[in-house]
Amino acid sequence: MARQGVERRLAAILSADVVGYSRLMGEDEAGTLAALKALRKELFAPTVAEHHGRIVKLMGDGALVEFPSVVDAVECAVAVQRGMTERNAGVPKDKRIAFRIGVNLGDIIIEGSDIYGHGVNIAARLQELSAPGGITLSATAHEHAIAKVDIGFRDGGEHELKNIAKPVRIYHWSDEDADGQPGIAGAKDTPPLPDKPSIAVLPFDNMSGDPEQEFLGDGITEDVITTLSKIPDLVVIARNSTFAYKGQAVKVQDVAHDLGVRYVLEGSVRRSGNRLRLTAQLIDAADGHHIWAERYDREVADIFAIQDDITRNIAIAIQGRLMWGYEAARWQGGTQTFQAWECQMRGMHLFGRFTREGHAEARMLFEKAVEIDPDYLMAWVMLGACHSGDVFYGWSSDTAMSLRKAEEFLERALSVDASLAQGHAMLADLFLVRRDHEKAVGAGERAVALAPSGSEEHAILAMVLVYADRPAEALMYIKRATRLDPHYPANFAHALIHGHRLTGDLEKAREMALDIVHRYPDYWLGRAGLAAVCADLGLDQEAYAAAQEVLRYDPEFSIAAHSGRAPFKDPQKLDEYLAALRKAGLPE
Repeated sequence: MARQGVERRLAAILSADVVGYSRLMGEDEAGTLAALKALRKELFAPTVAEHHGRIVKLMGDGALVEFPSVVDAVECAVAVQRGMTERNAGVPKDKRIAFRIGVNLGDIIIEGSDIYGHGVNIAARLQELSAPGGITLSATAHEHAIAKVDIGFRDGGEHELKNIAKPVRIYHWSDEDADGQPGIAGAKDTPPLPDKPSIAVLPFDNMSGDPEQEFLGDGITEDVITTLSKIPDLVVIARNSTFAYKGQAVKVQDVAHDLGVRYVLEGSVRRSGNRLRLTAQLIDAADGHHIWAERYDREVADIFAIQDDITRNIAIAIQGRLMWGYEAARWQGGTQTFQAWECQMRGMHLFGRFTREGHAEARMLFEKAVEIDPDYLMAWVMLGACHSGDVFYGWSSDTAMSLRKAEEFLERALSVDASLAQGHAMLADLFLVRRDHEKAVGAGERAVALAPSGSEEHAILAMVLVYADRPAEALMYIKRATRLDPHYPANFAHALIHGHRLTGDLEKAREMALDIVHRYPDYWLGRAGLAAVCADLGLDQEAYAAAQEVLRYDPEFSIAAHSGRAPFKDPQKLDEYLAALRKAGLPE
């Protein structure tokens, strides 16, 4: 018998949430609020009213709606998602608003205009399991709606939902006809969960209040990612993609959906003098449960032992056991000297800018690192990479000397430890600069074998294969690289653009070039690729505009000099590329 004063009824509940709300607000608060207000007024509220629903409440990033009929609730959810498809057509990817929607049929408690209870809680948990642009139903809602709506759902199996005692069978919907179209924000870019354990490591928050200590959290994050990427049968998202969330108050479920992973590691670090306080927690994004958490109060010098402990516990929690050779893999090429490690972390950040100034500053920091610790193998590897990169990008004033130093430093590291994946990747890069394509391919393949979850290793091998006239194979590796690093760095441009160019898919090559230019407007090699592809497609005005942007970023650009930065094995492929650049209007 119900308690006196408590009003209950059976209802269909729709819970909606905006995907990536924190990121959108962080990038453009006023624009995001205006867009949300408009879509609520023009799409959401009218669609709810049309399907006899009542908006119980609107939150900043979501809504709770009650329906007397589950059929109405499901048809309303589909209408909203299809309406979002239309509204997002033509909107840039990073500006699109998308919903995740959960629908449940269950008992609710009414208190004034608000509703509570088990049925509402399940709807909210279902929404968290939905894909961007999609809908997730409970088995109860599915059973009552499926025979009365002309909409297909796929069985998602049983799931344990946070704070829900019994597992709930769920059903998913996404508009297959609209799949991959611009309207479903993030839907086509959201990768499916792999068939093996997968993890994203979010940047550790700097709680010190001192911007100069940012490197500390960043360095810990990078080291943990690097170590985890060596574990067999574990998919690890690259740092470039997880660092896209730095400084944002994100939902773990959003990160997991966006990057296509099951687990997320987050944490914070605070330094006070020589003391370090670090927290870390591993979360199962499927149900929001914390499956491991720890707090460390140690001396700064203990930072490496802390990183060991974090990666060890992640391996145990996810895999259920420590893999063979795992402990040995932890300190490959590393250092136990905090000052050397600090130089290395700061240098890696500068190296990743792919600018002349960044490489020069990074090189000085790597030199300081090996001066402090001459046995720091990864610092020697990155020193070699700096010198090789200077030649590739045309920044070296003495090409022969730069190549000689690059080889010397890389061989120094690999002669001590031949299992350094990044060392072999950078050696592949060096061989490519020297036009020794066969050795470059061999070194690249060795790097990928040593780092099965290394996005940079896969991307470098893809680049080498492109220039070695094996573009179809290159596309396989670059696909893997972008899966591991969806927010991939600028240097992925070579394989992404030329891989599709050389397999004859010029439209896809143009799409990739436009994406690179949008992500990294300062990376003029991406703009050169765009100019060539547009010229090949006969888009003369677009090709000319891209060529002018190349000259704006590199006023000294010449086709003669650029030919040295396009190490095609087949002379005909090089001639065709240079001819396209000429057609676009770039100077000899």
